[in-house]
Amino acid sequence: MIAEPVQLVWKVTEPTQGLSRDHIWRMAVRTRGNLELTRFLDAMELDGACDVVVTDAQGRETHFPCGLPSGHLAETGDTASGALSASAAQ
Repeated sequence: MIAEPVQLVWKVTEPTQGLSRDHIWRMAVRTRGNLELTRFLDAMELDGACDVVVTDAQGRETHFPCGLPSGHLAETGDTASGALSASAAQ
């Protein structure tokens, strides 16, 4: 049985309408605390995937399915966490 990816909901206080997906992602990551970023990295390390939903003050949602290519964790081992944020932004 394949489990659904973990879904993380991150809220931002600025409106996102008209912004590029890259800009929304950077805004969301920049405003996260250590605990939220650790949960994201843990989900990526354990499952290789997660879904991040960024919600702005108007309730607008932007979905970011994040995943590592198959076998990526096996290749990089414990050093994978350094590449996770770059992989998720793609």
